[in-house]
Amino acid sequence: MGKIEICDGKTLRLDNVLINRIMRFSMIDENDYVEEISMETELAKMENVFKMNDIKQIGPLIQSSTMNRYSEEKINIEINLMLQANEYFDAPRPYQMKENITVPGNS
Repeated sequence: MGKIEICDGKTLRLDNVLINRIMRFSMIDENDYVEEISMETELAKMENVFKMNDIKQIGPLIQSSTMNRYSEEKINIEINLMLQANEYFDAPRPYQMKENITVPGNS
């Protein structure tokens, strides 16, 4: 297995990325319930999409999340699970497939 190099200020470039976008709305009140998400289940679903299309995963799971206040009472939580594939393919819904994703490094 290759070595992962960690560097500050480098640009991250991903190719042939399968994206599972999970969005949840939450009340700010601590008594409100937010549906629990099983990352293991979501990842297994993504791996099954690869198997059904005879595609191989390249690299590790990449995860990003953002949280924004939607209103005074609610926040929006968005989680993106991303896996790189060895080739581009048409992903079924609810997944997205992007040829390239570039995240600029902070200098």
